[in-house]
Amino acid sequence: MRTPKRKKTPAAKRKRLPKRKPELYKRKDRDELKAELVTLDPSAGHVGRKWFGSQQESFLEDLPIFRLRHAQLMMFDPVVRFGLNVRDAALMAAKITIDGDNQEVTQFLGEQWKTIWGKFGSKILKTKRWGFSGFQVEYSIDNATGNLIVDDLKDFSPYDVRPLKQGNNLIGFRLQKRTTTIRPRSQSEINILRPRGLWTTFDAEQGRNFGRPILRRSFGPWWEKWMDHGYKKTAQLRMMKDAARGDSFTYPPDRLIQLPDGSSLPWRDVVRDIAESSMNGSTLVYPSLFDNEGHELVKYTPPKDTGNPQGIWEWGEKLDRDIWRGCDVFEEVIQASQTGSGYSGRSVPLMMFLQACMLEFSELLQSIDRDILRPLAWLNFGIDPEYQVRPVPLVETFAEATQGSAMGGGAMGGPASAGPEQQGGGIAAIMSGRSGNGNGGF
Repeated sequence: MRTPKRKKTPAAKRKRLPKRKPELYKRKDRDELKAELVTLDPSAGHVGRKWFGSQQESFLEDLPIFRLRHAQLMMFDPVVRFGLNVRDAALMAAKITIDGDNQEVTQFLGEQWKTIWGKFGSKILKTKRWGFSGFQVEYSIDNATGNLIVDDLKDFSPYDVRPLKQGNNLIGFRLQKRTTTIRPRSQSEINILRPRGLWTTFDAEQGRNFGRPILRRSFGPWWEKWMDHGYKKTAQLRMMKDAARGDSFTYPPDRLIQLPDGSSLPWRDVVRDIAESSMNGSTLVYPSLFDNEGHELVKYTPPKDTGNPQGIWEWGEKLDRDIWRGCDVFEEVIQASQTGSGYSGRSVPLMMFLQACMLEFSELLQSIDRDILRPLAWLNFGIDPEYQVRPVPLVETFAEATQGSAMGGGAMGGPASAGPEQQGGGIAAIMSGRSGNGNGGF
């Protein structure tokens, strides 16, 4: 039995997919948009929101849900700042490669990348503190070439910015513009669109426009360090007990001390005054009194420790290491190598650290390419450029910078080289600038 043939649908009745609309910035004249990006400042007069207030200190009463105000408080801890600075030191040495058919475009974008990362990398790297950031890109005209170039980068409080989407596409961010910090505040919302607006995230997943702050990983040990009855308070109490002994006395409760003026005092008040006034190293003098049966009436018992006096300090060191590990910084990365320390025991944590930094760098590079580099190529050359921008793995950068040192090894995984002249490497070797850019590298 033959299957009947389907009738062909006329071309006029076929359902056509709607054409994709160009991005907002491409709907304007290029010269007009260039002039607007150079001269217009939509956030002029904006005053950043006050981050820290007395009401936020109330969270110390109990462990709350992690919020941005906790991240702000954590930045006062030098251990937290050190862990973040170690990451930033490695990331500032990161490089990229730009491959494309148009050499003029790739060279121009490479120079712009050097400007962005060299001048404003420290601002962009703060994204990981909050999980997201919004930046306003300031542009200027290069007098030599007439090209639009990046001139400045203005950052905002994380409280004041939120991502802006058109459908499912991120097109910029919304800024809560405030012109005063005095209540009642004068504020309004303005949209800062690409390529004026740069939106960056850290550890964002499932296509979300908000990332997750890196400090959330270290919040547990940090809280245990600073909370009531935590390490800081316990260590302070321990030192106070070492300075004031916390002595114990026994006294006769049924007897009084007769003073020369005829008044009397109970023994309880006398021994309490002695105990509270004594400091470590002071001399105690008290009478030797006995009852009719020869029992001592006033007896002094010196304080005793728990038998583990180093336990408190080891607790604090462990909490600091846990805070660093929350930042993906292992102690093997920052400590000097010691005699007998194995190569694999130090290089493996280092490679893990560099790979964690690489994930952060790749996410930031994707945002910068999307919001700045590609729009700049279109504005200056009038085309949608076909190029590929790729991050150079930090492991390769490190291996090249250390040049086969005892830390770096022959090829980051091979046997370590011996010799006292090669006991260098680490993050300092990356920052020393000994490695070259290579072909197409920036």
